[in-house]
Amino acid sequence: MLDDYLKHVLSFIDTSVIKPFKFVGNAISATYAFRLPPLVKKLGLDLIPLNFVPDGTFPKGPPDPMLLRIALKPRD
Repeated sequence: MLDDYLKHVLSFIDTSVIKPFKFVGNAISATYAFRLPPLVKKLGLDLIPLNFVPDGTFPKGPPDPMLLRIALKPRD
């Protein structure tokens, strides 16, 4: 299923125009921790993972990227 997901996501991306870069990805202890690393690898990017241990109690807050307080919360 993950392969199908990656194939679908990559179908929207022109990978020839992506230049390698390093970025911090915050999975907020949610399931995206499983999906982002394979995508990053296929794109040749350098991921600095933050909160990539899945935890259904969401100790860092709800997994809602629209909440600004989550995006701005400092790293432990």
